[in-house]
Amino acid sequence: MFLSEINYKFDMLVYNINDRVLDIVSSYYNQYIPSLSHSSYLPVTYVTILTVFALLYISFSGTSSRWRVESSKSALKKIKSIEIPAQVIAYIRKMDPFTFEEMILTSINRNTFVKIERNKRYTGDGGIDGKFFINGSLFLIQAKRYHGLVKTSDIEDLLQKTTYHNATGSLFIHTGKTSTVALKRYSEGKVFIVSGHAMVALIQKGKLPLGLLNLAQPKEL
Repeated sequence: MFLSEINYKFDMLVYNINDRVLDIVSSYYNQYIPSLSHSSYLPVTYVTILTVFALLYISFSGTSSRWRVESSKSALKKIKSIEIPAQVIAYIRKMDPFTFEEMILTSINRNTFVKIERNKRYTGDGGIDGKFFINGSLFLIQAKRYHGLVKTSDIEDLLQKTTYHNATGSLFIHTGKTSTVALKRYSEGKVFIVSGHAMVALIQKGKLPLGLLNLAQPKEL
């Protein structure tokens, strides 16, 4: 009984909305598209509305991406003028996380032998903040703005994603502190932890870890 009442109210709501929409659009269709049948008014109207919203979303996403790329370039100029690494890290911790990601990609892209690949959107990409290729080898990027110790579970998660994507290696870039345990466990593997002075060097100069560059070298036959 209760469900039937809900279904009835919902049907009435839909009916009233459709009726109101028809009142609004009927005069327009009669005047400008007289060949359009009355039964097509609602489908055409709703398809048009969905199309407009989709185009607005695509346009907004593209604008947001371009804005953050430009914002990252502006942030890089400021960071290059800061000589004390601790001040650079403090500045990054206050930064918009997506701008931080773009800044890393922009910095890495300064290396002429690197080809970067930006995500199509800032969320929903499985925790991967960017990708780049060296000699055809794929590398993943994950950026974290920590204030304290790095979470080893986050590093482990990136290691699993590196294996899943069949990547040669990955960069785990963070603004916090790396524990001794994390360094021992991941210092000789596919995940390269970049923090402190190493992170500042990567941001300011595009300097990549030597171990990662060795992994990217073409294999001798």
